[in-house]
Amino acid sequence: MKSSTLLVAFLVCGAGATRNHRRHLHHLRSEMHSSSAVLAVGADSGKEKCPCIGFEGVQGETKALITSGGKDTVVPYPAELGSSCNDWDDGKHPFCKGESASGFCKDKWCYVNPKHCNIPVLPKQSLYIPSATFQTLPVFYSYATCGAKDTYAQEVSEVGLDGCRCVGFAGSPGMTKAHNGDETVEYPAEIGGLCKAWDSGHNPLCLGDSQPDWCEKKWCIVDPCSCTGVVAPKVSAYFGSGTFQNKPIFFSYATYGGEDVYSVEGDLEKSKAKIDEVCKDEKSTDAATHGNRECPCIGFDDIEGDTVVTITHAGTSTQVSYPADLGGTCDEWEANSHPTCKGESPAAWCKSSWCYVDPRECSLPILPKKSDYQPVATYQTMPLYYSYSTCGSKDTWSTDAPDVGMQGCRCIGIDGMPGSVPVLIDGTQVDYPAEMGGQCKAWDEVNHPKCKGNDKADWCMKKWCYVDPCSCHAAAPPKTAKFFPDATFQGRKVFWSYATCGETDTYSTEEHQTESKAKVKEMCSTKPVAPVKNQSDFNKAVYGTHETAEKKSDAHEPAEKKSDAHEHAEKNSDADKHAEKKSDAHAPTETKSGAQGLSSVLTVTALCASILS
Repeated sequence: MKSSTLLVAFLVCGAGATRNHRRHLHHLRSEMHSSSAVLAVGADSGKEKCPCIGFEGVQGETKALITSGGKDTVVPYPAELGSSCNDWDDGKHPFCKGESASGFCKDKWCYVNPKHCNIPVLPKQSLYIPSATFQTLPVFYSYATCGAKDTYAQEVSEVGLDGCRCVGFAGSPGMTKAHNGDETVEYPAEIGGLCKAWDSGHNPLCLGDSQPDWCEKKWCIVDPCSCTGVVAPKVSAYFGSGTFQNKPIFFSYATYGGEDVYSVEGDLEKSKAKIDEVCKDEKSTDAATHGNRECPCIGFDDIEGDTVVTITHAGTSTQVSYPADLGGTCDEWEANSHPTCKGESPAAWCKSSWCYVDPRECSLPILPKKSDYQPVATYQTMPLYYSYSTCGSKDTWSTDAPDVGMQGCRCIGIDGMPGSVPVLIDGTQVDYPAEMGGQCKAWDEVNHPKCKGNDKADWCMKKWCYVDPCSCHAAAPPKTAKFFPDATFQGRKVFWSYATCGETDTYSTEEHQTESKAKVKEMCSTKPVAPVKNQSDFNKAVYGTHETAEKKSDAHEPAEKKSDAHEHAEKNSDADKHAEKKSDAHAPTETKSGAQGLSSVLTVTALCASILS
């Protein structure tokens, strides 16, 4: 993206030129709403499509939690850890000291925002700072954005090729019933959530001594309307009338590089017709059922089986059986399943509709919330998130979600970052938390020298956070962060804002405000979006609604479990690893050996249309 020019490549195929390639459209909308200047990214800041996050150039120290040999060790790292492409582990990680240092020690990586990381090799969730978040998402890291390959971790979930990712929930506990001709077969509830030989050990034809070749072939469930550049996916007969985002459930071997050992030439037209039928008008989905188009539901609807969820109430964890299609559409999922929703006086949230969503594809004012119902389940390596807002409901349960600023001017610090950073105030060094500015909070209240004692300034109690000045459309422009005069975020100076937190700035002098406006104009090369008077007006302009900004984001469980690992693992899912094959396969139809149905071959032609806006 250079100056005001935004280049977006849309991949379309044959008669499906009208398909809504949601991921590409989302990134276009996201960049239009949140970016009005050139990203100052380069070799040290990651790739333009997956820039590093964090504050480079800050002093101080953070703490990384490193697990080795079953033992946890807290290791000191620089406070700017992960803010740019660097060999952060060299000389710091226990495996990176002395003459026998591991190979990964010299590899460069940085922290990234998974919502704005659109490169073939997916970023991985970090355990170095397990309780930290960036705009409510867990902190992720990437070697690939720094041009490096991961040489450390051994196991990474395979979720398909870029452009044709798996759409099931890997790690989902429970059971899903699959129809194999006249038989009903039990598969794991996580079926199709990653590339795996799902039929091995489950399909009746894959239990004997003489098994078809396809039994050991890896496949997953995919969205046919966003699966481009590989052999066309096939409709699955396993799930009857089951759907994903109002489309029949499709599967693909090609997204793992698998070869079709079953399909016959006559299946070509069947597959082509079905894909064209279901993808020609995705906009027709009902928002009340499938969620707001800016934040669609994910998961499967109308499938049989059960999902086992973990519910923590009054300090006690309970395993509860929910329907197999839990969260696949907007529904009152708790009404008949949650223990506290049974009886004469159920809580208000028992009748509130919600669904699971992909937080990377959710552009609503109220951010989705991470779910503890299925703590180890993932969607394309992301933890599961849910939203009441996309279903037109309000969360009436949890109220402790962090406030990360108004839409269009989110906070950019890493909230929950352990450690401290020294700042110079009136010639005196003061230690602030390393997480400073990661959410809207009165950061000065217990830290600033002028906020101690009885005679406190009024700004001591006011909330603020750090923001990107070139993507902040709040009414009052952000101000330069004098606490961090040498710090940068993605190559630009760090700014802070009271306005994004709903506060009026009574701290800045008139001179500071004038100076900051000039700096923003200098840094941000394109004409900024016209400021809005308040969040309601901003929402009205962008979404046609006056829905309030998230002072409190959606919530599900009272407490969030700490998330998966900074295993320093990135097994390449790029095309050079899983080369695209010219054929695809799944199990035979019920009329041919009784497996998964409507198998056919269709090579999808990619048409790249460059759109300048």
